[in-house]
Amino acid sequence: MTDETEVPHEALFAYPRLGPNFSIKDIANSIMASGVPFPTAHGRVKIYAKASLIYVREKGVTTQPNGYDFSDAAAACVLSALQEAGIQDHEVLQAASQALYTWTDSDGRDSVYKLPGQPHLPRHPIDRAVWGIGKLGEHWSLHVDVWRDPQTGNRTINCDFKEMHRPHIGQANPESTAYPVVSIAVPLDWLVQPICRKLFGGPVN
Repeated sequence: MTDETEVPHEALFAYPRLGPNFSIKDIANSIMASGVPFPTAHGRVKIYAKASLIYVREKGVTTQPNGYDFSDAAAACVLSALQEAGIQDHEVLQAASQALYTWTDSDGRDSVYKLPGQPHLPRHPIDRAVWGIGKLGEHWSLHVDVWRDPQTGNRTINCDFKEMHRPHIGQANPESTAYPVVSIAVPLDWLVQPICRKLFGGPVN
């Protein structure tokens, strides 16, 4: 996506919007809770927005800042955690962002993430994770696996975003001759607590 203001397509029966707008400063403060200095966090969020790794939901007018959803704030916290692990590669960050925002529904696994009483999935997996961590006591993590084929040199970045008790799926299939190079798991429980507190108030489950 090239337009910073473009929002991913929402399901026909999308859940109502939850929580207040977040500014870049608000998101940076959430990242700072994990120990990242504010100038570093603020700079990262600006890059994420410009690269469409997170999405502007409301375009700011005059002196008002752009507005982001809680999902974008949580996604920024996860992307920042990857950068804390030394990952600067845009392709890896892009694949991680896609996993946070896009349902796979491979083999029907994602259908289990419908919230009680709801016939449809929330807009994005990251929405569901924040709700699950803040209200249901669930444990979510982003898994990033990088494969390399020694014969062709091709690299495959395979990301999966899931609740810890669910099977691994991933969003890319490596070549049959590829070998795993690195595997990283980013647990969200602690990372998204500032967002959960802002949405639900008080301590998270």
